[in-house]
Amino acid sequence: MEKQYREYYAAANGYSGFRTYFGEVFPKEKLSKIFILKGGPGTGKSTLMRKILNCFSEKGFDCEAIFCSSDRSSLDGIIIGGKVAIIDGTAPHEVDAKLPGALDEIVNLGEGWDFEKLEKSRSVIEELNKNKKQNYDSAYKYLSFSGNIHNYKIQLLSECFDFDTAHSFIYNIVKEFKKEADTAEKLLVSSFSKDGYRRCAYLGLELRKYYSVIGNNGEAELFFKVFKEIVNGSFPIMIFPSPFDDKVTEGIYFKREKILFLTSSEEGEIINASDFLKEIPGEEIEFLNKNESEYLEKSKLYFTKASENHFWLEDIYKDAMDFNSNDKSVRRLCERIEKILSY
Repeated sequence: MEKQYREYYAAANGYSGFRTYFGEVFPKEKLSKIFILKGGPGTGKSTLMRKILNCFSEKGFDCEAIFCSSDRSSLDGIIIGGKVAIIDGTAPHEVDAKLPGALDEIVNLGEGWDFEKLEKSRSVIEELNKNKKQNYDSAYKYLSFSGNIHNYKIQLLSECFDFDTAHSFIYNIVKEFKKEADTAEKLLVSSFSKDGYRRCAYLGLELRKYYSVIGNNGEAELFFKVFKEIVNGSFPIMIFPSPFDDKVTEGIYFKREKILFLTSSEEGEIINASDFLKEIPGEEIEFLNKNESEYLEKSKLYFTKASENHFWLEDIYKDAMDFNSNDKSVRRLCERIEKILSY
C-alpha cells in the first residue's frame, strides 16, 4: 500500500502578487542534495518528480510533496527522507545552483527536445507566453482589488471584536501548555488559483486534539491575530499563513502537545469566532463580502485563462519531446538518491 506523504506549497498567489517560500522550504543548511530540474512546459518535470516520490514513498521513506500554487495537479518539488530535494527551477520561481556539484545539480530535461519542431512553433510559443503573462497580470490585479476590500472589512470588524475576551479565552486554553522559547516553523497548506481556494488534504501531523475556528465574515482572522500574539516565540509551534497574505494566520499547531487550531474545517471541536463580536456587523459588511467574492471570482477566471495558455504550451513542447530520456533520468536519480540516503 502506498504510504501517505505530507502535502503543502512553496509559493502562493496573494493580494500582493506571487510570493515564494522556496528558500525556507528547501534550505541548503538542512539538505544533502538538491536536484534542480530545467526545461520548458511539458517536458515532464512534474511526472518525473511524481515517479520518484511514489518510488521512495512505497519503500517507506518519509516524503513530502510540494504542489504548484497555480495547478494542484503539478508539483513544484519533492523532499525525500529529509535529505534530498528535487525542485522545478523554472519560472516563476527560477532557481540556479548555488553550490554546483557540492550541493545542487542541474538536470536539463530540455535535452530530449526536437529543436527543429520548436523553432517552427516560435511565433505560436511567443504569442501564448504573451497571453499567459497578460492573464496572470489581470488575475493579480483583481486579487489586489479583493485584498483592498478584505482589509477594509477586517478594519471594520476590528471595531466590533472583543479582543480582551478573545485573549482570555485563548489564554485559558494554552495556559497548561509547556512554554519553551522557540522560533515558529511556517507551513503553507492552502492556495488560491484557477480552482479557487484549496487546502491540502494530508498535512502529515500527529494529532491529539483538533479545533476548527469558524466565522462568517473574517472573525477567525482576528481570532488568530490575538492567538499568534499570545504564543509566538513562547511555544514550539507551526504557523500556517494565508495564501492571500503572509501576515494573516490560518492555523497554529502545537508540536509538543500535538494540538491543531485551523480555520474553516469540518473536523474537530468548533470555536466560533463570531462569539467574540460585541455587535453583529450590518449591511456594509454584507456589501463588502459580495464585492470581495466577485473580485476573487474574476481573479480565478484569469488564472483559468493563464492555465489554458500554459496547457497549450505544454502540448507544443510534449509533441517535440523524447520522453525516453526522462525515464533514464528517473532511474539515474533514484540510484543517486538511494546512495545519499544510505550515508
